[in-house]
Amino acid sequence: MELGITDLYGARGQVLPVVMCSGDLDIATTDVFTSTVKGLLAEPGVTVIVNMESVPFVDSTGIGAMISCHKAAVEAGSECRFVINVPKVLRVVEATKINEFLNIYESSSSATDVI
Repeated sequence: MELGITDLYGARGQVLPVVMCSGDLDIATTDVFTSTVKGLLAEPGVTVIVNMESVPFVDSTGIGAMISCHKAAVEAGSECRFVINVPKVLRVVEATKINEFLNIYESSSSATDVI
């Protein structure tokens, strides 16, 4: 998995860090994924967007990493928003029911429009 960090602007002009993910989120990549996202969530009140539009596969460890990032955000008083629109990944998210508590959006623009 390749990760890059960029910034987007929210609807009110605030800067939002975006983690751009490319490649599988699996046992081989969850450590770097989790440390990168949690590093951005450390500051209270931050909204981090995790763009997974280029992630074709997520296994159970990837699901666990997403949950871990969500929990870290809640504990820090921050928010983690996941952009997921790959049908195969969406099926895994829905099958595991994590879509019931994770903040999932279809695009980066929809994730920033509500801020």
